[in-house]
Amino acid sequence: MNQLKLISKLLRAEQWYKNSVVFIALLFSGNLFDKELFLITLLAFVALCLVSSANYIINDLRDKDKDRLHKIKKFRPIAAKLISEKFAKFWIAGLLIFGFGLSYILNLYFCVMIVFLFLLMQTYTYWLKHYLYLDVFMISVFFVLRAVLGAFAIMVWISPWLIICPFFLAIFLAANKRYADLAMDSKKAVKTRSVLKKYSLSKAKRLVNIGAVMLIFSFTIYSLQKNLYFLLSVPVAAAALWRYMQLVFSNYKIGIQSELALRDWKLLILSVIWAAIIGIVLYI
Repeated sequence: MNQLKLISKLLRAEQWYKNSVVFIALLFSGNLFDKELFLITLLAFVALCLVSSANYIINDLRDKDKDRLHKIKKFRPIAAKLISEKFAKFWIAGLLIFGFGLSYILNLYFCVMIVFLFLLMQTYTYWLKHYLYLDVFMISVFFVLRAVLGAFAIMVWISPWLIICPFFLAIFLAANKRYADLAMDSKKAVKTRSVLKKYSLSKAKRLVNIGAVMLIFSFTIYSLQKNLYFLLSVPVAAAALWRYMQLVFSNYKIGIQSELALRDWKLLILSVIWAAIIGIVLYI
């Protein structure tokens, strides 16, 4: 494995797409084509990716022994001993310095919020992820804070219902991940993540359904408030969620590595159609 690919795996660059929720405020405030605000949001996205990667490395350092027992996580650079702990800590320091520095340049409110998000992530890594349902709840809070960061970056107000949507989307994705962990190998899964002792496939499925229903409900409420034409996208969104559930239930790897779902052409088409409807309603 070449050095660049190894660093990319260390930073979990393939998961940076999760930070794209920072663009929600820009998109739904009608400012997507404002060059200045777009650049600010892009820089906010970069800062968030840097801080998120620092958190991923901290998590990998803490869980390296458990990750070695996992079918997929054992290939992570630290767990596989492809990168030394000293080198990993060097990257943590660098990522935080540049991430927080860039945040401060954007504006003080954004900087304070991203520091708060990072500290909250540490409470999850070292404590909160061991509690049933609270682990999924905290992951969802992180998504909400990412969306709020987007609003802070360009200093705009967006509907609370639109902020709530990332919360239920995160519950949906995290619950699918819990299901996938148990479906892969429940005995080994418990060794790699202690909270899974308190989960079952039925509990995970229940959370998946709750996340999906509440996400659609939240976006429907927002659509009624913002623009009735948004309702045209609701059936498409529901179909996309259903398709993702099908993919996870048929292949547990997609639940663990959600980015793999982007290879499914049906899900991609549904996502493009949803985005096209939103774009047309907002800007055309």
